[in-house]
Order: sequence, then structure tokens, then C-alpha cells
Amino acid sequence: VALAAGQIALALALAYGAALLVTSFNRLTGTQVGFDATNVMTVRVAPSEQRYREPDARRFLFDRILEQTRALPGVSAAGAIHFLPIADGGPSIFFQTDPAEPESRLTGGYRVITPGYLEAMDIPVLAGRALDASDELGNSAVGMLNRRMAERLWPDGDALGRTLYRTSGQEWFTVIGIVGDVRQSGR
Repeated sequence: VALAAGQIALALALAYGAALLVTSFNRLTGTQVGFDATNVMTVRVAPSEQRYREPDARRFLFDRILEQTRALPGVSAAGAIHFLPIADGGPSIFFQTDPAEPESRLTGGYRVITPGYLEAMDIPVLAGRALDASDELGNSAVGMLNRRMAERLWPDGDALGRTLYRTSGQEWFTVIGIVGDVRQSGR
């Protein structure tokens, strides 16, 4: 009798675990993440800090890798990001919309991307434009906001052309584009 009761308890535990797994899988596949990873391959590149100490050396390395990747047969787009969405969490930063108003201080997550990343991940540009190679060489920093952040920062106006500032008051970047919302964490 004890053996039969143990087998029934084990079977119920396995059935419950399987049901939880199926429910979690259905919830995950039904979640809108804001990008399409179909036929996307990711590669983690970690250049030696001794060999690639200077930012220009790292930029040259990634430019070469992306150029060679784009030349491969079947590759339609290639780009880089410093923290993958969902998988890697990522950093946040405090910033301001107006350095003269301390109450404009906010925090938000950010990602550093290269030209081609949005296209590779099928992330739509909703307004303005995507980054291009000339932005990397320019003197003024430019960036993009997701739709939700743009609406939060400027609910009554256009975010394009607006500048965000570091909490030190220094310019952080000027908004050149608005992209679709992308889920950045598994939560």
C-alpha cells in the first residue's frame, strides 16, 4: 500500500510539474517582445581589454566583424548590441530632460547599438530615423527612444530633436528616432 501511495504521489507531482511547464511555455510564446528573432544568430564577442584598450580599436574590431558578417551569403542584416534583450538584463542611467529642473531627473535602461541592429532584429522605427554610420563619427551624440519612453518624457509633443542630459548637466544625446517597445527583461 505504501508503495502504491508513493507512486501515486510521484505521478501527481510529475503531472503538476508538466502542467506548470506547459502553462509557462504558452505564456512565454504569447508575450509580445517587440522583435523577431526568427533566423537570428547571436554571438558574444569579448575583446581582450589589453589589446583593445582604446575605444577606437574596439570600434574598428566590431566594424570589421560586422562588415565580414554582412558579406556572408544569406545574411540580410547584422548589428551589435552591448546587452541582448531579455537574456542579459542591462544597465540603467539617471538622466534629465532639463538640467535646470532637478525634478526632471528620471532613470531608464539603455542599450548601445550599432547601425544594422534594428534591421537584424526587425525592430520598427516609428518616427525619425535609425542610426547610420555617419552618427558614429559625428561630434554630437545621437540616440533613439522607445515609444513608451518618448510618450512619458514628452506626452504633449514630439521627442524628435529633443536633448537628454546627464545628471551632471552635460548633454547625453539628441533624439533622432523613436522605435517600437522591446521587452528588455524576462519579467
